Amino acid sequence: NADIILTQESLSPILDGLGKEVLLLETLQKIDNPIQVSMHDANGDATAYIIYTSGSSGQPKGVPITHRSLINSTAGRLDFYPNQPEAFLLLSSISFDSSKAGIFWTLCTGGNLIITPNRIEQDISKIGALIQKHSVTHILTLPSLYKLVLEHGNLLNLGSLNTVIVAGETCAPLIANLHFEKLPNVGLYNEYGPTEACVWCMAHRVEREDGSKGVPIGKPVAGAEIYLLNETKGLVPYGAVGEIFVGGPGITRGYINRPDKDEVAFVTHPFSTNVNDRLYRTGDLGRYRKDGAIEFLGRADQQVKIRGYRIELEELEKVLLSESTIQNTVAMVHESDSDGSKLLLAYVVPNGNFDADAVKRSLKCKIPDYMIPSRFIVVDAFPILPNAKVDMKALRDLGKSRDVTQTDKDAEPTNSTEKILVAIWQDVLNFSPIGIHDNFFEIGGDSILSIQVIAKARASGVSFSPNEFFEYQTIAELSDFATSKKGESKKAETRYSFKHLVPIRETGSKPPLFCLHSGGTHFFFYNLFAEHLPSDRPVYAVQASGHEGKPILHNSVAEMAKDFIEEIKQVQPQGPYHFLSYCFNTAIGIEIVRILERESKATNLIVADTMADYLSMFAAARTQIRTTALLGRLKSDPIKTVVNFIKSKMFKPLSKKVKDITSSGSERTIRQLHNNHIQIYKSYTWNSVEGRVNLLLTPKPDMEFNSKLINSWDKIAKQGVNVIQVNGNHDSLFLAPTVEITANSMEQCMQKFENG
Repeated sequence: NADIILTQESLSPILDGLGKEVLLLETLQKIDNPIQVSMHDANGDATAYIIYTSGSSGQPKGVPITHRSLINSTAGRLDFYPNQPEAFLLLSSISFDSSKAGIFWTLCTGGNLIITPNRIEQDISKIGALIQKHSVTHILTLPSLYKLVLEHGNLLNLGSLNTVIVAGETCAPLIANLHFEKLPNVGLYNEYGPTEACVWCMAHRVEREDGSKGVPIGKPVAGAEIYLLNETKGLVPYGAVGEIFVGGPGITRGYINRPDKDEVAFVTHPFSTNVNDRLYRTGDLGRYRKDGAIEFLGRADQQVKIRGYRIELEELEKVLLSESTIQNTVAMVHESDSDGSKLLLAYVVPNGNFDADAVKRSLKCKIPDYMIPSRFIVVDAFPILPNAKVDMKALRDLGKSRDVTQTDKDAEPTNSTEKILVAIWQDVLNFSPIGIHDNFFEIGGDSILSIQVIAKARASGVSFSPNEFFEYQTIAELSDFATSKKGESKKAETRYSFKHLVPIRETGSKPPLFCLHSGGTHFFFYNLFAEHLPSDRPVYAVQASGHEGKPILHNSVAEMAKDFIEEIKQVQPQGPYHFLSYCFNTAIGIEIVRILERESKATNLIVADTMADYLSMFAAARTQIRTTALLGRLKSDPIKTVVNFIKSKMFKPLSKKVKDITSSGSERTIRQLHNNHIQIYKSYTWNSVEGRVNLLLTPKPDMEFNSKLINSWDKIAKQGVNVIQVNGNHDSLFLAPTVEITANSMEQCMQKFENG
């Protein structure tokens, strides 16, 4: 029933033929004439949105939220909070339900919603700068992130704040103390609520005394019913521990197509006369304080929550035991005594040779990244209590240190910068020893902890940005980068002497694979793909130029291909050459092959589930969709539609010029690159290549589409098309778990080409 579909370039082919107006995020510009959409008659029971929970077992559950639930949740904020948001800084991802609080609360009360750039949460100074720039009054964030803002941010930038909301994690007393020390005149609120209860169901205004007696999750908000029940669904008395159940109009009626989960999570309301009323079982334990507020006491099961993600430890252990090199395992969360930060650990009794890196690579194909343990602690056997159960306290003590044999002697710091960074890492990660070649993100680091490292390093005179930290993930690399003139270490010079080539893996004896950019600005998804190729296969991404500074615009596809080849030959002077082409870049792939064929170079082109002359196909589909939409509007209101169509044609050139003037530098660069590529692709003449084209092909509901796809390449490749069937779909080719199949299929294809 949708009138408009907002999507990405890579997803657009699956929408062809739907007859809908499709808008692409990458090319979205200000609309000269607002698109007219029909208003749907939605009642309170109609679904407003669907959000997928993180999934404690790695299998997310779809939670449909009705208009009634959303209205009830939003109206509750008007009742609870004394100040409505004039400017709300949206720090949480759109995939987290907490973002819905900021979005609907702010827009329904006429406030400004400030959308943050990617990775902004990893640079505290930029968060403060945004708050100051937009006079932000309200933020909602994880307690752990707010702690870093208080510790490392410039308080002068936070003067406009009047409301800070923390949610998604336990709010430690330390955070309350820090808040009243740094921002005593700003209201601090602790919210609690599962996704199934439409963001929140309890809240508490944090008081100064909470810093000594603990921060509760509060009392029920308007429209929410909260019950603390025992095992027989009876009410527990004040001071006793009970499981938290939620009722009222805010809770969802169940999961999408998961009746098995519904039976467990949603129970008949024991205190209602309406047989249809249900309570949601949170699995959290709570206890009433004397003031009527509820304090959170952990989980009733083995489920834990880390950085907003729910994880079932027992389910994680089952996945770990499926690894052939693990004989036994215990998963556990290590919580810091100082700030309450959490780390997911796996204690392992190995079966033969245990390789933590290999296990992590395997787990990436089975479970989401947030479920993969930060550290693996290898033990000969688990400590056992007299009752034959595992001694969990003894295991926790093991997690605070690491066997010295894991750190090589030559991994000790060799200069003052390395010594500073080692001390900082040991302090932040809360264990030692740490070697200078240890990878921060493989020994327990994450994005939140990286903020602490950056801030502490800067205070010690060692400076690097979040992006640089993600590039140089060991102490040795960071030290080399930070101490060399202008940060240009030998490694940096090697990696960034190219305009187009981005090394993903530089080592290996086999001929490299060159992965062409997808549409001008995208190549990051090739990182996971490269991990699943053999370690002796070098991999390079080939990006569009101009991403840093002034864009370099090409006059033709042939000119772009020649630029790419010039740098490729610096890495690999002779063939055989392997190229991967995906989505928008098929024209570049073909032109590179044609040039190298004229030089008698052996060239292997692999196309990932994309039609030749992709842009023409896309443009035709887009024209069809727009024509269908225009005809529909003509039918409903012909005069207004004609007038608006003429106005849009008259003012579109002027609007484009205004946008070019007012856009930021980075936005303008990306748009210039994109528009440049569109123009040169349109003018490209498709000629045949002498060799064969290899086509990775996924199943499609419309089998005729696959036939057209194969035929499009058959017309270009004189030696025909080698079709390689791959399970999955077009958009999952480079995502787990399909990426492993994609990598294996491509490696076989490359080996076959090399062997003749």
